[in-house]
Amino acid sequence: MAGYGMLAYNILPRLKVVGGARVETTDLFVASRDTMLAPSALDLTDWLYSANLIYSLSEKTNIRLAATRTLARPNMRELAPFEQFDTKNGFFNLGNPALQRTLIDNYDIRYEFFPDLGEVIAVSAFYKQFRNPILRRFSPTATIPELGYINIGKANVYGLEFEFRKNLGFLGNVARNLYLGANFALIKSAYDIPADEVAASKQIDPSYDLTTRPFQGQAPFIVNTVLSYIDPEKGWESSLSFNVSGRRLYSISLAATPDVYEEEFPLLNFNLSKRFADHYQVTVSARNLLNPENRKTMDYKGQTYIAEAYQLGMNFGLSVAYFIR
Repeated sequence: MAGYGMLAYNILPRLKVVGGARVETTDLFVASRDTMLAPSALDLTDWLYSANLIYSLSEKTNIRLAATRTLARPNMRELAPFEQFDTKNGFFNLGNPALQRTLIDNYDIRYEFFPDLGEVIAVSAFYKQFRNPILRRFSPTATIPELGYINIGKANVYGLEFEFRKNLGFLGNVARNLYLGANFALIKSAYDIPADEVAASKQIDPSYDLTTRPFQGQAPFIVNTVLSYIDPEKGWESSLSFNVSGRRLYSISLAATPDVYEEEFPLLNFNLSKRFADHYQVTVSARNLLNPENRKTMDYKGQTYIAEAYQLGMNFGLSVAYFIR
């Protein structure tokens, strides 16, 4: 159950505050049919804050400051008081009844400019601090491969983001229905590798010298761009979008074994829609037009090895919709 209260108030003609608090209760219970195993449970009440300050430099320009707290709960598989065998990968998944939820404090500052209706140019910096983040890793003391979950003390994520959306009508009348949008983010994430894992790795490979890792699944950069054509009078809508994320940690390997990373995977998609007679819309779509190779790799002593590689293939679609008015 949850509830919240929020207030928006103009402290000064140019300064506005939007803030509040949210309360969330968690009642999570996981039990095994094996009555010899004690059940796992989370029974918590959390107060989460939110505060935003918005200062208007002009009618089209703002500076925003924000601080919020959010949380992430372990799921049932992570909290389960028993182990499950992964038949595909050949190891055990072991739940952890002692897992705690993660608290995340978020801080950011943003400068934004609105040149015209539907347009924006913005630059922001952000910082996130994770307390008790949940880490998925192989047990450094298990005699057979055993994948489990633990809480580590803290972790940090910070970065810069640039965003814009602009009508291209300034290029001439032919481009008045074209819009270009983009979002670029540079992100740094890190946490300290638990001491028992570092020690176990050094026993196997004395040259092992890693002490930190990036967050699993967190890319160091993200690029999203979209070129849109919108003509509501004639019923045409079209978009060509491109996005790519930087090389990111895919999975943590057994002690001293190089971790697996997912390489950049650029995506190019296209959509074209046309409305007919106020009730019908036909849409043609094409996804993954570049059809790049999806590669997962491991680095060892300056050499990169491919752990897995495949192509997803291109995807084409045609749909017809009928709208009831």
